Amino acid sequence: MKSRLPTSGLRICVLQSSYAGANHVVEGVDQDYCDPSKFTDEHVFEHRWLHKATAVEQIDSILEEGFDLYLNILWGQHEDGVAGIDAVKYLETKNIPIIGLPSRILERTKLDFYRDAEQAKVNVPSTGIGRCQFPVIVKPAKCCSSMYVDETSVCSTEAELNQQLATLNSKLEVGRKIAREAGQPVPQKNDDIVIQEYIAGQDFSCVVVEIMDVPVALTPTIYRYPPCVENSTYRFLTFEAKFHPELKEELVRRSANPKLFDELQWLAVESWKANKMTGASWGNVDMRQRSTDGKLFAIEVNPMPAVFIPNGHFEDDVIRAFPGGHPGFMNVIIETALQRYHGKSLVPTKIAAVYDKFAPTYEAAAEAGYRATGGKSRMLGIDVSKGMVKLAQEDPEGPLYDDIHIGPMQDVLSHLTGPYDHIVSLSTLHFIPPLQLSVVLARFFQLARKSVTFTVDTLTESYNKHLEERGVPEMCGWDHTAKVEKFVKHLPPGWKIVEGHGLGLKWKSHHTEDVIQMLVYRFEKVDGEEAVF
Repeated sequence: MKSRLPTSGLRICVLQSSYAGANHVVEGVDQDYCDPSKFTDEHVFEHRWLHKATAVEQIDSILEEGFDLYLNILWGQHEDGVAGIDAVKYLETKNIPIIGLPSRILERTKLDFYRDAEQAKVNVPSTGIGRCQFPVIVKPAKCCSSMYVDETSVCSTEAELNQQLATLNSKLEVGRKIAREAGQPVPQKNDDIVIQEYIAGQDFSCVVVEIMDVPVALTPTIYRYPPCVENSTYRFLTFEAKFHPELKEELVRRSANPKLFDELQWLAVESWKANKMTGASWGNVDMRQRSTDGKLFAIEVNPMPAVFIPNGHFEDDVIRAFPGGHPGFMNVIIETALQRYHGKSLVPTKIAAVYDKFAPTYEAAAEAGYRATGGKSRMLGIDVSKGMVKLAQEDPEGPLYDDIHIGPMQDVLSHLTGPYDHIVSLSTLHFIPPLQLSVVLARFFQLARKSVTFTVDTLTESYNKHLEERGVPEMCGWDHTAKVEKFVKHLPPGWKIVEGHGLGLKWKSHHTEDVIQMLVYRFEKVDGEEAVF
């Protein structure tokens, strides 16, 4: 039986792949590891390092520790000597809430992605002997971090291609042996190798995060190569370049090229879908823009990019620009995982029923409609109650909204595409649980172009107690003042909080007669600066 977890302050186990005894190629250069505790203090993170040979026993022991949630960073393939696919498969049998990669995604190869991308009409380079012209790039279909990719990986002739295939087959044989000895099926020669049209151009990347059940592309980045790449005949990210201290990623500014920005985000989301990434929490998509005509190609989908790296940058630069920063990002992926595990809460339905019953007696509805918005303005509304919607849309002066969505705000916002000039939320956030508040605030700033205004109701314990005594416990809420004040410290670039925020207003409860103080927060886009979402 699944039980409801706490709404904040979770104890989270971070499952990591240990290099000990694996003699893995990446071990010598991969010195940092994912550590969310360096970026947020809202939860407690404890690391457990799993070994491939003993992962099952270790997992059994870890489960006895009673963690609230498990953050799965395990990445090993069948061909690796580190914990990964098999450990995750075992973990998935335990009916526990997990953030991170499902085993089915870990088992997917680049070749799987290219096949499915072509079927989904997602633009990828031509792949396979006989389907692409020279020059071609030759790379493993499974390995991470551009393993075994170097300056010889781009081949201009058939002789170079044959030589590179022989070299790569020799290097891959080490991993094939590991898989074979573990009883796993081993591909035939060349079947785990990608032969693909080389796209001369510029590398880009884009992080995709699942917000509830919707993949959302964050700000794309452009790679700035180290000299070992910049001065090469063929510019691409080799194993050496991936770990070079001078390799950088810079945020792409939409104002510089709106068309490119939007196309990068669109291609990232479509690539995510084509690679069947549902349930992966987050990932990033590598793309190339061909120098001759500007056409974009998806190169690969990385299921678990490097985030929460204490000494890193790359994707962490993108997360810093996320509304709420790293704490907000972590809360979003936690809430998404918990909703997937538990299913949607029935509380919004109960709240809606209360308001449906209350709607016919709500005398102030007509007076609340502000119509001086200009002849060309359009108003979109979100409400959980059909009764309140009916009241608003049957106003004597005409409907208050041009379009309206009925449902919990956190669910509706995740599906909206926007953009919207202004977003306003009055006396609604107290119904949103703390983790889901991060989802709502993130979507406010991702969807708004000019301003965001909302109120925080400073609910008291006595108010919630009075609601319970009157038989409507579903109307109890949260005082989010502290969380919003923390959020304000992590505003996305291009936004400012307007001076004078926190102006106190009041409302009187229809159910309890309690008087509730309201804090008003208003944010505006900074003139001359650009919001990155």
